[in-house]
Amino acid sequence: MTLNRGERAWVARRLANAITCIPIGHQKQKQLTEEEVYSQLSITYVRPTRLAWAKLKDGAPGFPFSLVSVIPDDHTGWSWLVADEKTTSLIKSRLQSKPLKGYTTREVQQREGEWHRLEQKLVEDIESRKLQATSSSRRASERTRSPVPQPTKSRPPELETSSTELLAAYGEPSGSSSSSTSIASSEKDTPATPTVIGTSNSHGSDSVSQNLVTLHHKKQRTELSSPLSPSPTLPSSPFDKLPFEMIAIILKLCFNGLESPRAHLRMLHNFHWVGGPIRRVLSRLPTLWTTIHPASSTVFITTAIDLSQSYPLSIEYVPKPERSKGGWQGVECFIQMVQEARDRWESVNATVNPKSFAALTRALEKPAPLLRSLRVSVTDAGWVLDSPRLGGRSIGTPFQLLGGKQGNLRHLKLQNTPCFFDPTPFTLLTSIVLADGVRMRYQDVLNFLSNSTQLEELGLVDVKFIGVPPHELEQPLLLPDLKQLVLGERLGENGILNLFHSIRATNCDNLSLEVQGVEQLLGQKLVESVAPIIRKTFETDNATILHFRHHQRLNAVSWEGAGEGDRPCGFRLGFIGDGLAQAIVFPDFVNRVLPLVGGACEIKLNVEDLLSGTIRGTIGFEDIQATPTLLPSLFQTLTVTEVVAEVVDGYSYYLKEFVAPDLRKGFPALRCVTLRAIPSDEVVVKPDPAVQCRLEDFIDAISQTYYGVAPGEEVPAEKRNSLSVKLEGRFGVEAATQTELVGGRVIERAGIRVEGSGASVYCI
Repeated sequence: MTLNRGERAWVARRLANAITCIPIGHQKQKQLTEEEVYSQLSITYVRPTRLAWAKLKDGAPGFPFSLVSVIPDDHTGWSWLVADEKTTSLIKSRLQSKPLKGYTTREVQQREGEWHRLEQKLVEDIESRKLQATSSSRRASERTRSPVPQPTKSRPPELETSSTELLAAYGEPSGSSSSSTSIASSEKDTPATPTVIGTSNSHGSDSVSQNLVTLHHKKQRTELSSPLSPSPTLPSSPFDKLPFEMIAIILKLCFNGLESPRAHLRMLHNFHWVGGPIRRVLSRLPTLWTTIHPASSTVFITTAIDLSQSYPLSIEYVPKPERSKGGWQGVECFIQMVQEARDRWESVNATVNPKSFAALTRALEKPAPLLRSLRVSVTDAGWVLDSPRLGGRSIGTPFQLLGGKQGNLRHLKLQNTPCFFDPTPFTLLTSIVLADGVRMRYQDVLNFLSNSTQLEELGLVDVKFIGVPPHELEQPLLLPDLKQLVLGERLGENGILNLFHSIRATNCDNLSLEVQGVEQLLGQKLVESVAPIIRKTFETDNATILHFRHHQRLNAVSWEGAGEGDRPCGFRLGFIGDGLAQAIVFPDFVNRVLPLVGGACEIKLNVEDLLSGTIRGTIGFEDIQATPTLLPSLFQTLTVTEVVAEVVDGYSYYLKEFVAPDLRKGFPALRCVTLRAIPSDEVVVKPDPAVQCRLEDFIDAISQTYYGVAPGEEVPAEKRNSLSVKLEGRFGVEAATQTELVGGRVIERAGIRVEGSGASVYCI
């Protein structure tokens, strides 16, 4: 349905006069209403006239229900005030002397899609009104074309229309015999004709016609509700003709592939409120009602628990999103509603804030016989190291999960929950992940691992060991079924590496290990421990990635590899040091691992912004210029085939000297250089002006160094395109280069393949 010229002009006028209202403070949690605008700006509400209502019925644009309309912006959570030019002028004058409480106002702007979103809202509103008006006219036409049923002697007396009723419809006194006779004879002899709304009768009265139509419709409703009446003349819903099994299949297909419990719930709500046959079929499909989510109302949650019958339930709780406009259940109320069905809990996935953590743990300290998967996470984790209490519960208080009974539990994850936890009763787990502040005793961990015969996934990241610190065992623990192992100490050394050396997981094919930067930890013992897992990865793919990155005042280094076979293998070895001097030990560590896993491998070296000449976002310091100290000689024993670096547009000198120092090959096996432009709004302090280097100069230097040609010399055909430069982000280039690269095309410059599909270029 398209808009005509008048409707498009109406939209344009409303766009030009619209006002954007941006909430501040607590107003972000609520939606602006028209009543607030009227009351705060002292605008008198004007009730729509008959002409306005007529325009609405005819599908004409406008907002006849209100002098001012408030339209919400679903993208930002803001609101727009839309009115005619005269009313908008009044609003603006009132806003100058008395702003809206809790809102800042401005005109609608064309940037960031705001103008387009409001235009789309206005167009959709007009099309919706036109569609409703068309549907209403169609229904009215069908009703008026239906013939008036003829009363017969066989019909029930309550369905007869007496002459007295008809006279009353005409406004005649009941004693008029002539009228009575005339109408009675017409009932017997004259066939019924359709009654048309708005036509005059023989008395010349429109009101008489309307009274007859009203009486006729009342009579039709009585007939349709009578058990003795014939079938309705109006068409029934197509779903009324489908068998139950067919509708059930259609509904179930609608739920396939939904990405989240929230999406499942939204689909369930939409079908439930349709009503009719769909709701009746939906209520007989218990498996669709087994996900309980806090976005549902109390009545809907109770209904879902009842309609799910005896099927296992999936309990999902997440905090209310900031821009969510609907209702949301609090943790205490939500737990109270689902408690009655805890014997049917199959999975619980709960994310709460610190204030609600105590209420959640109380609910989880009772047995749940069918519970198979439990995940608990606490947001706003600033208390992990400092706060002694959490939601009215002392940090370190024992967490008696499920009353210490294993039950059916197989998967457990506790994150940001700084309570004391003993895993020893849960030796039948196949997956356990404890991260960010969970308190444990090292001996409890050893007891748990020694008795866990089915464990396939183990994750311990930044846990706090109470009492005796971890130490290496003389006799390692055998974990033959362990497939994935994640160990880390990002917030401080906790001895987790000693636990790693105490485990023998012969079938592990996924390892993630992140340790603090102590040079002694990267010794030969660690080399021999990680070699078997890295060897499995190299069986399918020997291309790996070496990361060097800034992390505040620390330097983080990691070596990652991932296989591509039927069994997904992979490893990530991370090293965190307090300076680059310690970080350079890591390439030597890689060199000592490679001979044990089958020799050299191709390495993609990602140096992040180490060569940009500026340090961004350093906490506690202003952004500063920085002269890189990273040298290609650190990696000379590694087979580096690709270098990835973040650069400031126009300042690629440091990267040029890293890849081609003094026009010498820094990486003999190099095949590709990827340049990622740092967004200009993130560069507070630009590099030293002395290190400016245009993109074309960078490419020419790479060509001269790796192809061995002089400036302006032709590159031999056998060497062309053996090197490539990939661009990502926004770069300034010469006019000729811009013309060639526009649209993300691939070009050749100085024998080097330049790919601009991930970049936008501008002329400098």
